[in-house]
Amino acid sequence: MLPQGNFVSGVFSPAALRKYGQDGLAEHPTGTGPYRFVSRVRNEKTELVRNEGYWGAQPYLDKLIFRPINDDATRLSALRSGQLDILSKIPADGVEGLRKSGFTIHDSPGANQLFLSWYFGNRFAKDKAVRQAFVKAIDREGLVKSLYKGLAFPSYSIFNWGSTAYDPAQKDFTYDPAGARKLLADAGYKDGEIEFSIITYTLQQPVIEWIQRDLAKVGIKINIISLEWLTYASKLATPAPETALFTMEWGFITPYWLKLAYQTYIVTRGSGEKVVDPALGPAVEKAAAQTSEAQAIVEWKKANLIAQRDAAFVPLLSPTVNFISGKKVQGFNVPLQNFYDLSKVWLEK
Repeated sequence: MLPQGNFVSGVFSPAALRKYGQDGLAEHPTGTGPYRFVSRVRNEKTELVRNEGYWGAQPYLDKLIFRPINDDATRLSALRSGQLDILSKIPADGVEGLRKSGFTIHDSPGANQLFLSWYFGNRFAKDKAVRQAFVKAIDREGLVKSLYKGLAFPSYSIFNWGSTAYDPAQKDFTYDPAGARKLLADAGYKDGEIEFSIITYTLQQPVIEWIQRDLAKVGIKINIISLEWLTYASKLATPAPETALFTMEWGFITPYWLKLAYQTYIVTRGSGEKVVDPALGPAVEKAAAQTSEAQAIVEWKKANLIAQRDAAFVPLLSPTVNFISGKKVQGFNVPLQNFYDLSKVWLEK
């Protein structure tokens, strides 16, 4: 688990904990890596400098600056003008132009997957027929072709394609608006009777608007609440009753990711373990307890199949282009993970 992301902080400084306390650790990151934390100004920048006391080989760069820029046009302009060296979350419309201009397109899907998680306290989220109809109503292939210009692939499983338990034949539901309508009608719902909110962050608002149009075709009304990231994150723990879904984007390569997703997006989202198929929790635990990797993969697939049939998650897509680097950037490599190593990166003069 340790190298797979920032969800599990398995090793941290005891001295930092004593000095800053549990609530202060995030604001005072302390580690032994090639760079050390200097400062963070929310919504403006985070700065790191070379760690002269690093135990390994010294990194090439003196300083790293991370800048959040929400507006797509501003971000692309900053890259083209040289204000940025590496850009993540690239607008699909800008990729080909940058490629032709000599920028390096890093073709790697990473471990991230864009998906929706239910808030099981919502009355519609409690209904399996509504959850299944919701998934059937989304044209994921059309979403990828239109909004992402083909620079992504549709997801039908909470496992991303780099996972050892990923099986391309194991899908939740294919696009079937007629089938979605039938599910809702059989469950006793009339057109327009189902209405709920989806909370998203600004960057993913276009995706949720696409979903809103798809769901309208089967008689479900979606209200979109779009927030900047920090405000959005603060809403996750205390959703309003009319909220049925949240936007999320991350993941792990290890199939243990299913257990994390179950605990994080089912158990703590309105006691979802009491709503979804009761076989899911024990199946996840059985898979996590295996000591043989081969048998673990078998069990993870069984558990995932239960989640898929129950529409316990709403997988959407995995982008295939996550980073573009400038012409001076050398040594930047993007692994099939949700992290990258900047200690080997340098800039040509």
